[in-house]
Amino acid sequence: MSLITLDPIETGETLSTMELVYLILFHKNIEQLLQEIAALDGPSVAFVIHVCKNYPKKGHDLLCDKLSDRENVVFCERARGTWGSFGMSQGTLNAIQTALIEFDHFEHVMLLSGQDYPIKDQQTILDFFRKFPNKGFFSHRPIASKLESDEEYVHPIKHGRTSRDERVRYQFYNLRLFRNITIRLHRELAPAHTQKLLASVISRVRGLVCKIIPLRKFPAGYQPYLGSAWFALSREQCEFLVEHSTKKSELYQYMHSVYNPEEMFVHTLLKNSKFKDSIVNDELHYIVWGDYVSHPNVLTMKDLPEIKLAGDSQLFARKFDAKLDEEVMREIDAQLLTKN
Repeated sequence: MSLITLDPIETGETLSTMELVYLILFHKNIEQLLQEIAALDGPSVAFVIHVCKNYPKKGHDLLCDKLSDRENVVFCERARGTWGSFGMSQGTLNAIQTALIEFDHFEHVMLLSGQDYPIKDQQTILDFFRKFPNKGFFSHRPIASKLESDEEYVHPIKHGRTSRDERVRYQFYNLRLFRNITIRLHRELAPAHTQKLLASVISRVRGLVCKIIPLRKFPAGYQPYLGSAWFALSREQCEFLVEHSTKKSELYQYMHSVYNPEEMFVHTLLKNSKFKDSIVNDELHYIVWGDYVSHPNVLTMKDLPEIKLAGDSQLFARKFDAKLDEEVMREIDAQLLTKN
């Protein structure tokens, strides 16, 4: 993929006029990120980039250099996004706090990854958020202790059925020992499709350890919620989130040892707050989940017909990988983002 050239923000444009701030969690492929920013850019938007601390410093410095002339692009403090740990949540919180400090006024933030891409044009995205000035958007569902009638749960992220009891995310410990080394304790056996000898042995050892470790109680006064990590929030919701993300917050401290807390923390905090009725159960993304896969499918040209049929609230799609298929993003630019 060729490098994207980003034009400087128009002379005279001030950061105080920004309506929408994109928070982008980046961990690989600078060229793809630059293309994403180019597709999202406009006079009423700004960007806060979080570069995962696992990404090489040399690459981080190169990215900063390539975006150094952009007045509407800033970088936030880096956190280590170790899979399953609090790192991704901390990176998101750092980005939100930076947006509140750097930009005098905005109506919403939209959290994206460096592998997301818009599938609606810039004006359509802005018009959508203007219709909902005080609303937040993320998929969510209470983590219930009771199964559905068919002995399965409705998964709030993949929107399918699952036999997994999601309470294991927080009843047991997920501990970051050092940098990218974590240990996850739970009583679940390895899924049938991964029942290799080592996975089975590890699962059984975990089960034995957990028999002597009491179940953790969720912080009093909170109903746990689960949902997709990707969201849009109003400025007031952002301020509330930052205010309650301190060492004094029991929920914030508890989430540091929850498995994949980025799928629980924001959801639980806001759905147990005065903002509970202003949250729309929609992550604003087009995503395709494969069978028995923890991650969404990488979208390619074969997915373009369905992407073009995405609903009005599906403003973005994920995930893309330019090294696998860069043509699909070019076609989205030509067919969906360019006004005739």
